[in-house]
Amino acid sequence: MPMYFPDFDSLKRRAVQRDFRKPDEWETEDMFRRSFSDFMLKVDPVEAEEILCGRGWDQQSPVERIEGIARSTAARITDEKCSCDHLRSEHNDRFQTGHGSCQECSCVQFTWVAFVKEEKNGHQD
Repeated sequence: MPMYFPDFDSLKRRAVQRDFRKPDEWETEDMFRRSFSDFMLKVDPVEAEEILCGRGWDQQSPVERIEGIARSTAARITDEKCSCDHLRSEHNDRFQTGHGSCQECSCVQFTWVAFVKEEKNGHQD
């Protein structure tokens, strides 16, 4: 069911229902929307986009829907981790970009073990 958050009051009410924090005194509605939306990405990516744009999914443009999907998935992946514990970006090219030997250790070939995602604070996870 689509959800609508046309104003700051409706946004704050939903934040209470979702056990999210109250807005800081200095925080604008747009800042709070972004922060609340980021919080909701792991819980419900569709609602996260509804919070961000203020309209239910049924009133979002196709571009807004695609941006929401990208924001909740691949857009947050910043690199890949090798079994040697270094990043793919730290490996030389072989048949594909970053699939050769490691520039930091004696690893001969990139062996994927995990995606590296950027967290809200800008650090990699």
